[in-house]
Amino acid sequence: MENKSILYICISIIIGFSILSVSLLLLYKDNRNRYQMISPNETNIIIFDSKTGDYWRKFIEPDEGPTDWSKESVNLKK
Repeated sequence: MENKSILYICISIIIGFSILSVSLLLLYKDNRNRYQMISPNETNIIIFDSKTGDYWRKFIEPDEGPTDWSKESVNLKK
């Protein structure tokens, strides 16, 4: 009787970890490569959100512009 209880606990743990693993893989798959960091030159860093098309720019050199992140608009019209 005690062996069956241990077996049920082990099977429950394996099933629980399997469900957790599958859910984490699906979550990772949806958000993979959503944000991209771009450094066009030595004074700027851009983070691009490929899902929404928004990007944020930050100047990294002192006294060369805003030091806070600023959201920029994207013009996708050709």
